[in-house]
Amino acid sequence: MVDYVGAIKKSFQDIQTLLIGIVIGLIPIVSMLNLGYAVGVGRATIKGDNKLPKWDMNEIVTYIK
Repeated sequence: MVDYVGAIKKSFQDIQTLLIGIVIGLIPIVSMLNLGYAVGVGRATIKGDNKLPKWDMNEIVTYIK
């Protein structure tokens, strides 16, 4: 069963990361990074890691993949 409440709460665990994602999402070309980060969070969640990872500028290539 999908835990929808847990998925919504996860977004608000780290306000700094949330705000960075919102700002990046507003810039059309750079929003690709935001989508890549979201995919990475989804992959981590599937593996059982429910912590929101810090936004790491050294991982830009990983976010784009």
